[in-house]
Amino acid sequence: CTNIEDPIERLKGIQESMGQTKAYAEAVGARQLTEIATTIPGRLQGMAARASASVENMLGTRLMSNTLVTNVPGPQQPLYFNGAQCVDMFGMAPLGPNMGLVHGIGSYCGSMSLNVCACRTQLPDPDFYIKCLQDALKELKEATAK
Repeated sequence: CTNIEDPIERLKGIQESMGQTKAYAEAVGARQLTEIATTIPGRLQGMAARASASVENMLGTRLMSNTLVTNVPGPQQPLYFNGAQCVDMFGMAPLGPNMGLVHGIGSYCGSMSLNVCACRTQLPDPDFYIKCLQDALKELKEATAK
Protein backbone atom coordinates (compact mmCIF):
# COMPACT_ATOMS: atom_id res chain seq x y z
CA CYS A 1 0.00 0.00 0.00
CA THR A 2 2.88 2.37 -0.71
CA ASN A 3 0.53 4.27 -3.01
CA ILE A 4 -1.50 5.50 0.01
CA GLU A 5 -0.07 8.74 1.42
CA ASP A 6 -1.93 8.91 4.76
CA PRO A 7 -0.18 6.58 7.25
CA ILE A 8 -3.40 5.51 9.01
CA GLU A 9 -5.16 4.76 5.71
CA ARG A 10 -2.02 2.95 4.55
CA LEU A 11 -2.10 0.79 7.69
CA LYS A 12 -5.80 0.05 7.10
CA GLY A 13 -4.99 -0.97 3.52
CA ILE A 14 -2.22 -3.27 4.73
CA GLN A 15 -4.53 -4.78 7.33
CA GLU A 16 -7.20 -5.43 4.69
CA SER A 17 -4.67 -6.95 2.30
CA MET A 18 -3.26 -9.19 5.02
CA GLY A 19 -6.77 -10.25 6.01
CA GLN A 20 -7.26 -11.52 2.47
CA THR A 21 -4.25 -13.81 2.88
CA LYS A 22 -5.50 -15.11 6.23
CA ALA A 23 -6.77 -18.34 4.66
CA TYR A 24 -3.27 -19.09 3.39
CA ALA A 25 -1.72 -18.24 6.73
CA GLU A 26 -4.15 -20.57 8.49
CA ALA A 27 -3.50 -23.35 5.98
CA VAL A 28 0.28 -23.20 6.39
CA GLY A 29 1.51 -21.38 9.49
CA ALA A 30 4.93 -19.78 9.84
CA ARG A 31 6.03 -22.32 12.40
CA GLN A 32 5.00 -25.17 10.09
CA LEU A 33 7.03 -23.63 7.27
CA THR A 34 10.01 -23.29 9.61
CA GLU A 35 9.66 -26.94 10.65
CA ILE A 36 9.42 -28.04 7.02
CA ALA A 37 12.52 -26.00 6.14
CA THR A 38 14.53 -27.70 8.89
CA THR A 39 13.64 -31.16 7.55
CA ILE A 40 14.93 -30.40 4.05
CA PRO A 41 18.73 -30.49 3.96
CA GLY A 42 20.39 -27.21 2.96
CA ARG A 43 22.11 -28.88 0.02
CA LEU A 44 18.73 -30.01 -1.35
CA GLN A 45 17.32 -26.49 -0.89
CA GLY A 46 20.26 -25.15 -2.90
CA MET A 47 19.67 -27.70 -5.65
CA ALA A 48 16.01 -26.67 -5.83
CA ALA A 49 16.95 -22.99 -6.13
CA ARG A 50 19.45 -23.75 -8.91
CA ALA A 51 16.87 -25.90 -10.73
CA SER A 52 14.34 -23.07 -10.53
CA ALA A 53 16.92 -20.62 -11.93
CA SER A 54 17.73 -23.03 -14.78
CA VAL A 55 14.05 -23.37 -15.70
CA GLU A 56 13.69 -19.58 -15.59
CA ASN A 57 16.65 -19.21 -17.96
CA MET A 58 15.31 -21.85 -20.36
CA LEU A 59 11.84 -20.27 -20.44
CA GLY A 60 13.18 -16.73 -20.54
CA THR A 61 10.77 -15.73 -17.79
CA ARG A 62 10.74 -15.44 -14.03
CA LEU A 63 9.00 -18.08 -12.00
CA MET A 64 9.76 -16.35 -8.75
CA SER A 65 9.17 -12.76 -7.71
CA ASN A 66 11.90 -10.12 -7.61
CA THR A 67 11.06 -9.05 -4.05
CA LEU A 68 10.59 -11.23 -1.00
CA VAL A 69 9.44 -10.56 2.56
CA THR A 70 10.00 -13.46 4.91
CA ASN A 71 9.04 -13.77 8.56
CA VAL A 72 10.93 -16.24 10.73
CA PRO A 73 9.54 -16.29 14.26
CA GLY A 74 12.19 -16.95 16.85
CA PRO A 75 11.95 -18.16 20.42
CA GLN A 76 10.16 -15.85 22.81
CA GLN A 77 12.02 -17.15 25.85
CA PRO A 78 15.70 -16.42 26.50
CA LEU A 79 18.27 -18.85 25.12
CA TYR A 80 21.54 -19.65 26.87
CA PHE A 81 24.88 -21.06 25.80
CA ASN A 82 27.27 -22.26 28.47
CA GLY A 83 25.50 -20.02 31.00
CA ALA A 84 25.59 -16.87 28.87
CA GLN A 85 22.24 -15.44 27.77
CA CYS A 86 21.68 -14.60 24.12
CA VAL A 87 20.68 -10.92 24.11
CA ASP A 88 19.58 -10.53 20.49
CA MET A 89 19.19 -12.39 17.21
CA PHE A 90 19.62 -11.22 13.67
CA GLY A 91 19.19 -13.16 10.48
CA MET A 92 19.86 -12.62 6.84
CA ALA A 93 17.80 -13.69 3.88
CA PRO A 94 20.00 -14.15 0.81
CA LEU A 95 19.05 -13.04 -2.67
CA GLY A 96 17.89 -15.79 -5.01
CA PRO A 97 18.19 -15.91 -8.80
CA ASN A 98 16.75 -12.78 -10.45
CA MET A 99 15.85 -11.30 -7.07
CA GLY A 100 16.44 -7.65 -6.38
CA LEU A 101 15.33 -7.24 -2.77
CA VAL A 102 14.81 -9.50 0.24
CA HIS A 103 13.43 -8.45 3.62
CA GLY A 104 14.34 -10.87 6.41
CA ILE A 105 12.17 -10.35 9.48
CA GLY A 106 12.95 -12.20 12.68
CA SER A 107 11.95 -12.06 16.32
CA TYR A 108 13.40 -13.00 19.68
CA CYS A 109 12.07 -12.40 23.20
CA GLY A 110 9.56 -9.74 22.18
CA SER A 111 11.86 -7.82 19.83
CA MET A 112 11.86 -7.78 16.05
CA SER A 113 14.62 -7.25 13.50
CA LEU A 114 14.36 -6.34 9.83
CA ASN A 115 17.31 -7.02 7.57
CA VAL A 116 17.45 -5.95 3.93
CA CYS A 117 19.58 -7.59 1.26
CA ALA A 118 19.56 -5.87 -2.14
CA CYS A 119 21.05 -6.35 -5.58
CA ARG A 120 23.04 -3.18 -6.36
CA THR A 121 22.09 -3.45 -10.03
CA GLN A 122 18.36 -3.39 -9.28
CA LEU A 123 18.52 -1.17 -6.18
CA PRO A 124 21.64 1.01 -6.49
CA ASP A 125 21.07 2.91 -3.21
CA PRO A 126 19.82 0.52 -0.50
CA ASP A 127 20.68 3.08 2.21
CA PHE A 128 18.07 5.44 0.75
CA TYR A 129 15.52 2.61 0.70
CA ILE A 130 16.24 1.79 4.36
CA LYS A 131 15.88 5.49 5.25
CA CYS A 132 12.47 5.48 3.51
CA LEU A 133 11.43 2.46 5.62
CA GLN A 134 12.61 4.18 8.81
CA ASP A 135 10.79 7.41 7.90
CA ALA A 136 7.58 5.51 7.14
CA LEU A 137 7.76 3.68 10.49
CA LYS A 138 8.37 6.95 12.34
CA GLU A 139 5.44 8.56 10.51
CA LEU A 140 3.19 5.62 11.42
CA LYS A 141 4.25 5.69 15.09
CA GLU A 142 3.49 9.41 15.28
CA ALA A 143 0.12 9.01 13.55
CA THR A 144 -0.99 6.13 15.76
CA ALA A 145 0.15 7.88 18.95
CA LYS A 146 -2.44 10.63 18.41
